[in-house]
Amino acid sequence: MTHTRRDFLQLSMAIAGVSVIGLPAFAQGSVKDLVIAYSTGIPSWDPTTGPSGVNPKLQALYLSVFDRFINQDPDLSFSSGLLTEWGFTDDNKKVRMVVREGVKWHDGSDFTAED
Repeated sequence: MTHTRRDFLQLSMAIAGVSVIGLPAFAQGSVKDLVIAYSTGIPSWDPTTGPSGVNPKLQALYLSVFDRFINQDPDLSFSSGLLTEWGFTDDNKKVRMVVREGVKWHDGSDFTAED
């Protein structure tokens, strides 16, 4: 059986391809940091200021970090986020908001209406 240069190159590429897909990583200890790589410069970590509020790429990044008070669904309807109920009082002079129970800040403290 003879092997051509083409056979050798195909076998080499197949081996290289299999090695690129990788093997399972074994436990390396506990991970404490989350690193996010993103191709867009972030002008501010405040998602409500400047171009951050209207830039879809930045909004996608912010949604992976922050929760919204009220979500807007793809059909443009609203659904609850951190707020379970919202609306005006009977005299229309104040906004009434009910905060979702069981939400915690990153340090473990409770998220409350006073926040």
